[in-house]
Amino acid sequence: MSALLKKLVEKTCHYRDVVPVFRIEPRPLAELEASALRVAAAIAGRDADAKSRIERRTGRSDILLQDAVRARVFHASGALAASAGLAPMEHLIGEKADKEALTRAAAEAGKRLGLDRFVAPGEQLAFERLWQIKASGINSEGVRGQEVVCRAVGAFRRYLHDLPVWGRASAVVELAGDDRIAGAGVDWRTVATEPIDRARVIAPEAAARAVINDLGSRLPGGEFGDDDFDVAMFGLGYLSLSKRRAQSVFAPVYVALLERRGWTTTNYVIAVPGSEKVYESLCRPNRAPPRDANKPQPGTGKATPPRASGWDPLAPPPPC
Repeated sequence: MSALLKKLVEKTCHYRDVVPVFRIEPRPLAELEASALRVAAAIAGRDADAKSRIERRTGRSDILLQDAVRARVFHASGALAASAGLAPMEHLIGEKADKEALTRAAAEAGKRLGLDRFVAPGEQLAFERLWQIKASGINSEGVRGQEVVCRAVGAFRRYLHDLPVWGRASAVVELAGDDRIAGAGVDWRTVATEPIDRARVIAPEAAARAVINDLGSRLPGGEFGDDDFDVAMFGLGYLSLSKRRAQSVFAPVYVALLERRGWTTTNYVIAVPGSEKVYESLCRPNRAPPRDANKPQPGTGKATPPRASGWDPLAPPPPC
């Protein structure tokens, strides 16, 4: 067993013998747009029936509200992103920011935005990590100014029956100063309640070999040493494909994050099938439109009344 193969196997996380396979439910275009509008309106502090304009383009819809608040939803995946329209240096967080306080603020902002609306029975949305976007300046004499925190971004990970859904962050909340939400994003493909199959998972060693073969196909000459890469993560789960790609099922996959040593900072995220039966190609482009995509543009309708939430964003995720 090579050193890299051994590293991968030792890092295996979330392994189990059998994993349920779920069909991804297509959502009507009107529902996707209404969901994006709700998030944008929550960022702006308005009701979900706030005045808005929808502009449909190829593969996406843009929802425009007053005061530069906007949202975009991608038809193929249902992924959405909303922005308050703040300038980059507007409403800064400040020079000193407590990371734990920002983490709690991101969790509270997630509750204000109603992110738990996306969570169905058998699912969990757990806080994953926090980024801080910082800036500083240099004067004409070359003296660097005090570093300030411009934005803080909290990322959340979806778990489907205790297995992580890898890919982009399942939800993100971008915080600005003065208790403002600068933006938010959600990548959440709705699945059927009952699985369509139960896939027998291949051994971690077989999946690790597939990862190494894939890595070799990406490198010039296909050559690399065992000590060229560190394994940051290697785990079983599901994979949400690119926001511009349609997807029909959530089936088990192994995902590896490989960090390259040396002069380059190039890292690799590699996904390989987690079962002998391949339910859907991880590479095949698929851009089917959502249902009702060609119907006339709907109105916003009535706002859904807020419901009491028992979601704890800082609850620990399922154990590895």
